[in-house]
Amino acid sequence: MFRRVIAGLFLGPALLIGSFAWSGFIALRTVFDSSRSATIAQELLDNEEVRSQLADNIGTALTAALPDGVSISRPEVAAVAQRILADPRVENLVIQAFSATHRAFLGEGDAPRTLDLSPVAAMVREQLVSAVPGLDERLPAAEPLVVTLPTDQIPNARPVRDFLTKVVPILAAISLVGVLIALLATSDRPSVLKRAAGWAIGTTAVYLTIGLAIPGLLRRFAPAQAKVIAALLTALLRSTLTPSIILAMVGGGLLVAAFAWPDRSERAPAVAAPLPPPRPVLPTRASAPDSVDLPAWTGEPAPVKRPAPNWVDGHGWVLDPDDSRPPPPNSRWVEGIGHVIPGPPPQS
Repeated sequence: MFRRVIAGLFLGPALLIGSFAWSGFIALRTVFDSSRSATIAQELLDNEEVRSQLADNIGTALTAALPDGVSISRPEVAAVAQRILADPRVENLVIQAFSATHRAFLGEGDAPRTLDLSPVAAMVREQLVSAVPGLDERLPAAEPLVVTLPTDQIPNARPVRDFLTKVVPILAAISLVGVLIALLATSDRPSVLKRAAGWAIGTTAVYLTIGLAIPGLLRRFAPAQAKVIAALLTALLRSTLTPSIILAMVGGGLLVAAFAWPDRSERAPAVAAPLPPPRPVLPTRASAPDSVDLPAWTGEPAPVKRPAPNWVDGHGWVLDPDDSRPPPPNSRWVEGIGHVIPGPPPQS
């Protein structure tokens, strides 16, 4: 029972620490990986909230670029902004800006605050002219257009990345050692496997709740100009979903193994070790003198004083075991009795 308690004390924290280590490992190779800046930028551009905020900012810049006296409805501005944002050249400019934003998030440089659409000014002018008839004569041929990016509140997450880089290997090692100790601390392997499965499934439930609930809260309550950081945090939290699902699958496998594992404690009850054979009981001393001459019955060449022997019915006289002298010639050894010599029984 005590060994089972020790195994549980080590196993629970070990698996919980292991889930943190696994999530940190995945995060370091996704959101906190500077080599994936272009991929992260594409994820940001594909994010509905970020794209909507970026289109709104483009619409604001378009409205400011119109000549005085030219009005355009908000739906028309939104439609033009969406067409501009869908242009592959504009998307490429945005991805470059968001890549720099991701590197700034990792502490590598500053995040760009604006997006210069001058390289695609001709396309922007064409879209405006097609939306507003008569604007061709009034709109300059090369009107500069600068769009504000929603990157005002990008923090420096490099300390977090550096912390995870140092801590994740340590957490993984602690988790592994804890699991091994739990397995070695008890012979009840099915119990250890069941507890491991329970912790795996429980940890998965917690991570799924965090990974799905917090991004929803960020989408709902993040400030208008903080959509990029909200999307980055969402990607960070979602990076824990994959290890959580895998952890749940591992938990299911452990549960199956626990039920399939033969329980030797029930099938083969413990057998007590055999007791050593009882030591022979020496016969009690019969009525005899303290010493006796034995030549008449032993064939010794001369009378020899020996300690008085013991009489054992059915055998004869048994010599004193403390007598260090050689036994008489006609004595015989009887297992459990000693050296026996013939002779008359003691007189009652």
